[in-house]
Amino acid sequence: MKIYLDLPNVSQIGDAHLLRSTEVMAKAGGNTGNLVFRHALAKMVDLSDYVVADYPKLKQLLDERARIGHVVISAANWIGCSDNFEAQSKFRADLLLRSDCPITIVGLGAQSKNSAAALDLGSQTRRLLNVLSGRTSCIGVRDVLTAETLEKHGVKNFSITGCPSNFINLDARLGHSIREKCKVGRASTGWSGLRTQITEATGGHELSIAILRNALEHIDLYGAFYVCQSDELLAFLYGEDRTLPENYTAARPPHFSSQDHLASVLVTSSLAFTCAAGWLDFARSCQISFGMRIHGNMVAVQAAVPSLLIAHDSRTEGLAAAMQVPAVTPEKFLKLYRLGPRGVFDAIDRRMLEFDATRRALANKFNEIFKSSGLRARPEFQHFLSAKSESQLAPQPCSSYQ
Repeated sequence: MKIYLDLPNVSQIGDAHLLRSTEVMAKAGGNTGNLVFRHALAKMVDLSDYVVADYPKLKQLLDERARIGHVVISAANWIGCSDNFEAQSKFRADLLLRSDCPITIVGLGAQSKNSAAALDLGSQTRRLLNVLSGRTSCIGVRDVLTAETLEKHGVKNFSITGCPSNFINLDARLGHSIREKCKVGRASTGWSGLRTQITEATGGHELSIAILRNALEHIDLYGAFYVCQSDELLAFLYGEDRTLPENYTAARPPHFSSQDHLASVLVTSSLAFTCAAGWLDFARSCQISFGMRIHGNMVAVQAAVPSLLIAHDSRTEGLAAAMQVPAVTPEKFLKLYRLGPRGVFDAIDRRMLEFDATRRALANKFNEIFKSSGLRARPEFQHFLSAKSESQLAPQPCSSYQ
């Protein structure tokens, strides 16, 4: 038996309209952005003969003495220093040791506000890294921070691949297409009339409230779609709780007449997606995307929409740098935004110069991991890999975005 170790909801949550916000978050793994990179891996490799199992299911299979031949893992930010990271690392390492089989893992990320030097990992997290290193030929990691963290703790067999979400859309000229749209966008005289996706603000940065206030002002003045990914606003959006989170009340723009005004703006502009394909289909209708969520912005990129990540920590900065996805600091974004659409489109266009070439290089790194693990690349991914230059691949039809 071969296992794809993940939540049962790989790229969509069935009958999500029947679930409460807490149930949706549990099925998404705490963030609906997780659906995006899980969806992506299934676009890259053939997992048709793998059984999708979460950790409880894998434990049950092992308790029943099932023979496991291979485990494939689409990981996330597993590496950190908190007690919660330690507890999760112990649980994961115990199960993987019991599985006693080769492992393929991609997308492994470290969580730190600063640098690898600040990540002094606990014993259980180090143990998990040793288990992964010993069971795979090469660990696919998201960024330089994660690579430096593994190296610091004695793990050498890794490759920096970025995130699988970079390969949902297998048009080899994706970056070129986005740059062409930037040319059109630069001609906009103002934000009004631009169909915009703004990804959810996140805390943890000294300018988080300022970024959120900017988003609320934009929505009120020009209209936009505010896409939620976490549990912070979901209960409010679903009508389960009309109490706004504290950071939203703290970010209320001065010209908003009341809390009711703030609530009205959020009710009429907010969206949440429980299906990766549906999110991609929505995103392609937008002309620009910006915000603090990496996977929300990756959805826009994969839908060939100019997108700017507001990178608020070393994790998001590093992941964007690895993939050459447009990103700026919160300080830089607020300055660019005041210049109007032209400043933002210019920042996106400059970063997209190396996107296509970088993506081809990262695809080959992923493929080396797949080949060494005996995984079969899907025909669409093989076609992408076989292109010797951008001009040899025609754009894929829209269905390949989903």
